[in-house]
Amino acid sequence: MGACAVAIGKPEYLEMAVYGKDREATSGFLDQVSNLFAPSGYYLEGPYYSRFTIRPLVLLAEIIHRHMPEVDIYNYKNGVVGNTVQALLATAYPNGVFPALNDASQSMGIADAGVQVAVSIYGAHYELDDNILGMAKIQDGVWMHPCGLKLSQAYERAQAEREIGLPYWPSMELAEGPDGDQGAQGFVRMQDDSGDVTQLVMNYGMHGMGHGHFDTLGITFFNRGQEVLREYGFARWVNVEPKFGGRYLPENPGYARQTIAHNAITIDETCQNYFDVDRADSVSGTPHFFQVNDESLKGMSAFANEHYDGFGLQRSVFLLSLQELEAPLLIDLYRVKGEGEHQYDYSHQYQGQIIRTNFEYETHQTLETLGTDAGYQHLWKVGAGEASETALVSWLQNNTYYTWLGTSSNDNGEVIFTRTGANDPSFNLRSEPAFILRSKGDTSLFASVVETHGYFNEEFEQSVNARGKVKNIKVLGHTDAASAVEIETEQSLVTLLLSNDANASETTENELTINDKKYNWTGSIQLKSKLSLRRQFK
Repeated sequence: MGACAVAIGKPEYLEMAVYGKDREATSGFLDQVSNLFAPSGYYLEGPYYSRFTIRPLVLLAEIIHRHMPEVDIYNYKNGVVGNTVQALLATAYPNGVFPALNDASQSMGIADAGVQVAVSIYGAHYELDDNILGMAKIQDGVWMHPCGLKLSQAYERAQAEREIGLPYWPSMELAEGPDGDQGAQGFVRMQDDSGDVTQLVMNYGMHGMGHGHFDTLGITFFNRGQEVLREYGFARWVNVEPKFGGRYLPENPGYARQTIAHNAITIDETCQNYFDVDRADSVSGTPHFFQVNDESLKGMSAFANEHYDGFGLQRSVFLLSLQELEAPLLIDLYRVKGEGEHQYDYSHQYQGQIIRTNFEYETHQTLETLGTDAGYQHLWKVGAGEASETALVSWLQNNTYYTWLGTSSNDNGEVIFTRTGANDPSFNLRSEPAFILRSKGDTSLFASVVETHGYFNEEFEQSVNARGKVKNIKVLGHTDAASAVEIETEQSLVTLLLSNDANASETTENELTINDKKYNWTGSIQLKSKLSLRRQFK
């Protein structure tokens, strides 16, 4: 309406589009940008859908800037237009692809035409830095408009002075909800000496409305130019008309939106919020801490206490720099608080070729489904093996080796290898692997690490450091007050102490007694190492 008003010379219609009919406080563009996005700039449906909303938002903002300068739109509400663009860009992986948060494709990124418009408008009206210029470099073009010309000229001037590299956004927590009090999305990053960026993403925010995924506390992990712990994304083939008209497929609610399709814990083979959208929209995760100032250890933690009846969930994930390791080490502590024995499935979606394990497993010549509902009916049970102690699974993804070591506070672990495609007569699902650490118990702590190591080149038949240097991870103990785990490498013994107090702060005094040994520390986390950490990563 605002754009049409300018085209037909009706300024009163533009004013109506900006302020609402009769200047009502609950309509119009200003009301929309005040409530559609969180104060952080994050849009609750995730970056895939934010790139839809960003284009009309910035185009109308530019129209208002030119035809109603008195509104001062680019400074309105503490620069909400600029904050929204920044928040969208800051969710992207280092290669410019958006994580498939909420309901999304695995391939959408900042090269999208709407995002290109947004970057050009941002570059013309807000302070430019190398991250914005780096985004323009990935986009390899600008919007054909005076705003795009300004950005192009700024890029050329900067490039003449220095090499503009890929963007390296700082770690950030993007709060959700109109008032920023309905959980958040966390993005933790570390960069090594070679410039490679490791990025860790955790969802502890809002559900994402009617097509949202049931994956609160789900994570993704990215480094060396690829997503390692992956999101399946939505189940649809967009614009492929012969494939169900390009619409959502029956397997979207049947599998892709289910908890088991994500890097999360599924309890008793049921979905979070029991696949009830209204219930899911009424709750959110609760931030615990977000600490990224230590160059050796960066991490975040959150709770999801309303997503399963009678259970409390807490997940704390970290990137750790150790002198002997090639890349930041992912540490994952996932605590489930419940009464009575229950089945916990701690799932990991990966891509690549399994290289080795430290346990014996049996592959099945006759395939059966993993279950009958909640996404399990679409998973083939490919193989399984007992893993009563720490399990190891190592795989090769393109040129890089990854080794996962995982355990729980229970002693009845089983690792299950799965693949999507069961009960899929129309071949709608991509065939993708996963492995699950299954354990049964009451209140339990799961602990794991993912080590990035080595190099493989098939063309030149080169393989270097195919075995990782992390040897073990062990749960020392956990209570409602705190948790402790121990990580052993070839040269180090690291103890990570974590407060489970939802109200913990930097001054909270913590105490945990394990086998008559007392651990005392101040703050949410404490790291104890018998060999020095390096501060190479930033």
